[in-house]
Amino acid sequence: MKVYAEFHKEGYNQYRRITLLQFGESWDLLGSAVLKNPGSAQPMDKVSIEDLKLINSFLPTSQVNPENWYRFRADSTMGFLEKIFNGYYLGKEKNLDGVIQLFNLTYLKEPNLDLAHEKANESKSHLLFPNVNELIMSFKKKPVYLGWFDTWKKINGAEPIAKGIFDALKNRSGNYLNADFKENRFYHPMYINMHFKNPQIISILREFQKLL
Repeated sequence: MKVYAEFHKEGYNQYRRITLLQFGESWDLLGSAVLKNPGSAQPMDKVSIEDLKLINSFLPTSQVNPENWYRFRADSTMGFLEKIFNGYYLGKEKNLDGVIQLFNLTYLKEPNLDLAHEKANESKSHLLFPNVNELIMSFKKKPVYLGWFDTWKKINGAEPIAKGIFDALKNRSGNYLNADFKENRFYHPMYINMHFKNPQIISILREFQKLL
């Protein structure tokens, strides 16, 4: 897995916005995920000119500023997300070849979740939240895994973003999402990794795999 991300520092806070998880050699879109907030993955170095060209081609509607794009070390959540997409938890693992877009309800980078909520509620930065319309357009017609758990309840301004994303997806999500927003648990990949033998989670994973 190669990890590329748009990364910003603003005061004492760091923001990791769109993140691309690239597998194999292909740059075809496999799907997307919207999780809680960026956690422990650390930037390594600026992306190369060659990689920047590939990112520009993949994100034709975005203005890719080379000053803000870095290669990152993958963290455990990214590894668990790979397993959701490749069928590992269902015993049907396959090699991925393409890109998973990783977004978050809030882009403030902080591995301590309680502190992340606190910092997000204090932040006035324009970097804090995704643009819902741009996000929905970037999904195209590929599957999207929603794994933000209850973050939408804990960060001021996150609920309308979560509901906007959910409303755009609920009619094309098969049976993986309940049509009632509040009936969904939006299991985070880390929780999936710990409880993937739970019958309810197995059912969700099976339904999501049907979309891939």
